[in-house]
Formats: sequence, structure tokens, C-alpha cells
Amino acid sequence: MKKIATLTTIVTALSITFSGCGTLSPTPRFFEKEPKILLEHKIEVLDAQKKHIKDVILKYTTNDELANKVFNDSLVFSDSYTIKAIINSYNRKGVYSDRLKEGDEYLYVCDSELKFSLSKEGYYPIKSSVLYYSSDYPCKIEKSSSKIIMYKPSDYFNHTYYKSLLDKNLKNDILKYLKLIQQEGYLAKSILQYNSINNILFKNKKYLQLKFQNSVVYNSIQLNKYDIGKKLFDKLIRKILNPLNILEKNNTLYGYDIIVFGYTKRFTDKYASDKKIEYRFLIPSKIVKKYKDKDITGQELLDLSIILIDDERVTLKLQ
Repeated sequence: MKKIATLTTIVTALSITFSGCGTLSPTPRFFEKEPKILLEHKIEVLDAQKKHIKDVILKYTTNDELANKVFNDSLVFSDSYTIKAIINSYNRKGVYSDRLKEGDEYLYVCDSELKFSLSKEGYYPIKSSVLYYSSDYPCKIEKSSSKIIMYKPSDYFNHTYYKSLLDKNLKNDILKYLKLIQQEGYLAKSILQYNSINNILFKNKKYLQLKFQNSVVYNSIQLNKYDIGKKLFDKLIRKILNPLNILEKNNTLYGYDIIVFGYTKRFTDKYASDKKIEYRFLIPSKIVKKYKDKDITGQELLDLSIILIDDERVTLKLQ
């Protein structure tokens, strides 16, 4: 039995742990004396326009736990590169002479994780890993591949808005805000959508618009759309408001149009699909400043803002 899994994240993103095989008592029969290449993983690196990126810095590592060795390398490549990872087939406890009894768990005799990072000046760095494990003996070479997109800060802007934004101070302040929320982990289980930062008019007032995608699916049996809206305010909106004060000196903006896409479904229905709900918080910049300075409460901030759920104006009460 052979299995391979790939995980890719931006620096500030999520962390996933794989675990697990049962333990067996028989004495091992074979050990590989030397590690060998068992995994060939091809990486193709693209930009937001799906064009290959040149001169990407690649660093990768595999660990040999029993031999207490670390295999690593660093190089520069363009377009694509195939990592030939050295893996031990004695990384666990070896291969057993008798077949496993019915009900026993597999013992993975080839077990290694390839970790790598990609960086390029002007782009957000990427960290990724490939987990390889197998209960077959002898272990065979596994070939896999992944296409990875690297983004520049400007990729988060609406393309037309970015080109038309002549106010260099405002552009630089938005880039500072973007860097801050990405690096400091304010987004939690949400991501800022690419191509989403824009300038919009609402009731003839100028707002800076940002769109976020929330990764949590809420149980519609326990929480209605208003309850979900309150959770999104607590878990995301509160956190990203204070950094917005980087923009407070810019008097061309009336406020911020923060859109969050949330999801819900009925958990008791195994065939139920996720339902998308759009939450929109239009908050005047002067209200954001008062909230930052602790002159008003979160409830007062909501009361002084315009809140729309699927384009219907609503009132949210936090208590």
C-alpha cells in the first residue's frame, strides 16, 4: 500500500500534521543499510497569470531519523524542477517476516517527509511538504508533481484599480496593511482574495473594498445567518480593523467595505452542500479610529456601520 500527500501554504497560513500507524511486536526481518531515492517530485512554479517564474530559490530537506542524518539542498531553477528525495525504508521498524494478522494495522516501512520552500524577490514565499509512506517491500520509486502559484502583493489588488491608483502614499499604505495582516496572522481561518482590493462608491461615498473567504463551514442547525455574522465579526473583522488605521491619514477614503464569504450547511444531511452567504460591513474610517482608540465598543461600531447579508441590510446584536 502506497500513499502520497502534498501540502502547500503561504508563510502565514495553515499547519497540518499527518500521523499514524499502529505498533507491532515481532522482530524486524530486514533493514535497508543505505537510504535511496524513492520519491521524485516535480515542482512547476507559476505566477498569477499562469506564466512560469524564472530564478526561483528552492530549499528542501528530508530526514533520516534512525541514522540521525538530514539530507538538504538549496538551488535556483526556472520553470520547473524535479526533487529526487532520499528516503529510508527502515525509517519505522522494518519489515516483518509473517503476514499481518487480520485486524492489524499496516506498518509503513518507507516513511519520509519532503519539506521544501520557494522564494523569489517580489513574491510571497511558499512552504510545502510531500509525505510519502508505503507498507510494500521493497519500496518502489514514487513519482509525483505539483503546480504552485506564487503571488506578488499587487496580485491582491483589482488590476484596473492598481493601474489607476496614482496616489503613491495610499498605494504604499495599502501594501503595508497587506503585509501586516499576512505576517501577523490576523486572518486566522480566512484568506484575502486575490484581485479583490478595489475602490468603490456606496451612496456616493468612497470606500476601500476588501474581500475575504472564510474556510469554516457552520452547522445551520445550531447557527442561523445572523449568528454566523456575529462569529465572523469576532473572529475576523475585529482583528483586521486596527491595522486599517495605517490608512487613517488618507482623507480620500470615507471608509472600508469589508466583504466576507461564509458557508453553512445542515450537518445531519450527508448529501447537503455548502451554502455561500455574503456578509458586507461598510464601516466609516472615523468609526474605525474611534474603535481603535477604545472610544466605542464593538456593538457601537456595528450600530454606526452599514451591514448587509446577501445584499439585505440587517442589524447585528453581539449579546
